[in-house]
Amino acid sequence: MGSGRRALLCVPAGWLALCLLAASGCTSLLGKPAELSVFPSSQTLSPGEAFRLRWSLTDAYGYPVPSEAANFEFASDAPTVVRVAQDGTVEALAPGLATVTVTSISEPSLLASCTAHVTAP
Repeated sequence: MGSGRRALLCVPAGWLALCLLAASGCTSLLGKPAELSVFPSSQTLSPGEAFRLRWSLTDAYGYPVPSEAANFEFASDAPTVVRVAQDGTVEALAPGLATVTVTSISEPSLLASCTAHVTAP
């Protein structure tokens, strides 16, 4: 015999949408990177100073997609102004302006950039 009790499960609306998509078999967009963001988008520093870029990937619904540093490539358009390591550390070398670009190796169309302004000491 049933007790007459019913359980009510509350989930955030976004998760409900993901569950409904998964239940309907529409999983091709779930977890697939759609946007790459980099933080900060700009930074001012002096020669000898450094900072580390942070980045995030989100899917088509804005949910985070796990990422590893090894899946990205970092490049400076002005290597005499800033040097960028493959872990995202940006080091100021000389006064000037540089754009550091982060590109997904697996999805080259996903890229983001940070402007580094190096001021005179």
